[in-house]
Amino acid sequence: MGTNLTDFIHEAHRILRLRGTMKIIEIASRFENQPQKFIRKIESMGFQCSKTDSLEEKSKSSSSSQYFYAFDFVKTSTQIKSKSILTLAPCLHKKR
Repeated sequence: MGTNLTDFIHEAHRILRLRGTMKIIEIASRFENQPQKFIRKIESMGFQCSKTDSLEEKSKSSSSSQYFYAFDFVKTSTQIKSKSILTLAPCLHKKR
């Protein structure tokens, strides 16, 4: 997602029907530790997290590397409950 993450969530809330699903897939390096704080903030805006997955890639050494988080949020309210501002860390890139 872009830097105006809050605007994206507000627009999704505006166009989704009640009980509609919003899917977010985000790079794991944008979350400082675990994405629990991110989930709580989106839930405070009128969504409920229905599914969270960490998408992993298997490398040749059979160890897995976590690159992405996938979230499913269901719209539970017709009004935005909170006007909190969402921020994520910048993406970290490996130098090759």
